Amino acid sequence: MASSTNIILPTLRQDQASIILHPAKFKVVRCGRRWGKTVILESLAADAAARGKMVAVYAPVYATVAETYNHIEQILYPLIKTHKAGHEMRTTTGGGIDFWSLEVGGLFGRGREYDLILIDEAAFASNQTIQNWQTAISPTLWVRDGQAYVFSTPDEPELSNFFFALHEHDDFKYQDNRTGFKVFHRPSWYNPLIPRDVLRNEKRTKHPLAWRQEACAEFTDWKGAALFDLSTVCEFPSKCDYTFVTVDSALKSGSQHDGTAIMYWAYSDVRLAGAPKLFLLDWEIHQIDSALLIGMMKNVLARAHQLNTMVNSRHGFGGCHIEDKASGITLLQQAQMDGLPCHAINSVYTSMGKDERALAIVNSVFAKDVQFTRYAYDKVMPFKGETKNHALSQISKFRIGDKDAHKRADDLFDTFAYGVIQSLKPEIRLRKAA
Repeated sequence: MASSTNIILPTLRQDQASIILHPAKFKVVRCGRRWGKTVILESLAADAAARGKMVAVYAPVYATVAETYNHIEQILYPLIKTHKAGHEMRTTTGGGIDFWSLEVGGLFGRGREYDLILIDEAAFASNQTIQNWQTAISPTLWVRDGQAYVFSTPDEPELSNFFFALHEHDDFKYQDNRTGFKVFHRPSWYNPLIPRDVLRNEKRTKHPLAWRQEACAEFTDWKGAALFDLSTVCEFPSKCDYTFVTVDSALKSGSQHDGTAIMYWAYSDVRLAGAPKLFLLDWEIHQIDSALLIGMMKNVLARAHQLNTMVNSRHGFGGCHIEDKASGITLLQQAQMDGLPCHAINSVYTSMGKDERALAIVNSVFAKDVQFTRYAYDKVMPFKGETKNHALSQISKFRIGDKDAHKRADDLFDTFAYGVIQSLKPEIRLRKAA
């Protein structure tokens, strides 16, 4: 009989198993990175489906759901009767798993009935998730009197954030083993498989706020914090792997804060003692009519090739990477027509908010993987009536959640962030949509 088929579930540690054994009906697990939430989620889903139960797995975006689907499919393969790749699977035991995205506008399982709900990376779901839980998701548990687990590394400590609300909002607080969410806190170091040396190095190289949030699993408020210490400078490298340029072009020259910002970079794959991987060689910012941008780009390319020779680039000049928005679109089209080495910056990066880009690069800057050269650090130039180092000013003054951000000039900050993301490829965790 098919139900006698054996499957092998992931082995859980005692600290993971203790969560499952707790009698609470609803559980929220606030954990550090690499603690092992994916393992426990996949084990719960596979075990329930193998026992004939109906399960729903949710995540903020389908990319996360798809990865989880593949892992569970491997576990349940001997029992899978039917499946729709990435969306659902049914077992020979009468069970099944549906996979849902928490993206705005989704169905969230309306009309279905579940024994178990598992929500992954809940802190990064949209601000509508609280309402969707109350009106669409939790009702799928009513008929079967089901259970729910919510997993995530924390994000912002705001009651509009579903994951934070599960901890702090009176409507969700744990009362007994039948109502409310029982909170379990598991920092990264609860996982004994993470070498202690790795944790010590992470603590040393991560921004303190990032360490508290990602490893200690604490709710951390980044708003107003000074993120970027740029006081460490370096000399031009004697050799590097390649050079490149990032450009954020102005929408129009007469706009109050728009400027065309350019940064010149050198990258070395191997970090020498005391040196960064990414060197900011030079920067510029101009007010210029969009019709004149292509002429300016020829000057930029001349400067880029000059710098490329000065730093003895092994693989040469990698081209200009331009934000594909506003006048950047026209600039890219004209550059391609003229045969200039200009490329659009990856839309994943340009579609991110400024706060997301700042959080993506904060650890690289804190770890000194990226530094200003002394030339870039000491440089000043006039822009909109002020002569100063506008690059240092814009980057060092950047604040998360700045309510006056619309008044702030940050063209050079964007160009800086693109350069770091483009070359160092830090892990990007997309924050939720409003």
